[in-house]
Amino acid sequence: MRKLSLRPQIYIAFVSMTGLLTLVFLTRAAKDFRGTDFLIFAGLILLSEAIPVQLPRGGSVSISLPIWYASLILFGPVIGTWVGFTITFSLSAFLEKDPLHKYFFNGGQFIISSALAGWTFVLAGGI
Repeated sequence: MRKLSLRPQIYIAFVSMTGLLTLVFLTRAAKDFRGTDFLIFAGLILLSEAIPVQLPRGGSVSISLPIWYASLILFGPVIGTWVGFTITFSLSAFLEKDPLHKYFFNGGQFIISSALAGWTFVLAGGI
């Protein structure tokens, strides 16, 4: 793989650090973090990522996003964000030996989108 130029490196670093800071902020602000809920849904996410559904015309798709949405709705933004973060640790990405910056970027963008989705749900009246 070719070396990334400076602008993509800055963008990847910004998204990664913003995601990390968001995760730290959410976790510190959490009143009740139920680890068992997280572990159950994180396990479901990792299992669903490991067993993709084959499409009839070729290719495959993961069914992890509905599990992630369910965790956001059932447990709120904190656990939903942690569950969303586990999506970046799919077995196929490790087997393909993706570059390290891809994990950081994907993790950061999933944390940011999970937190925004969870807080939008809460602010719209979700429990």
